[in-house]
Amino acid sequence: MIDASYPLSPMQQGMLFHSLVAQEPGVYVQQHLSTLHEALNVDAFIRAWERVVARHSILRTAFR
Repeated sequence: MIDASYPLSPMQQGMLFHSLVAQEPGVYVQQHLSTLHEALNVDAFIRAWERVVARHSILRTAFR
């Protein structure tokens, strides 16, 4: 569910341009990987993530 949609700012337009023309993937993208040393309760994780998204409207925002 998307609460709001905004046009890209000039800075975001530039970032999008550079990420599309870049020879290497990952321009302006950072990923973090973690190793879990215990079993993950997937159902609880999904419920927790849904609560976070419900609480923070910015996570329901899209840019066009």
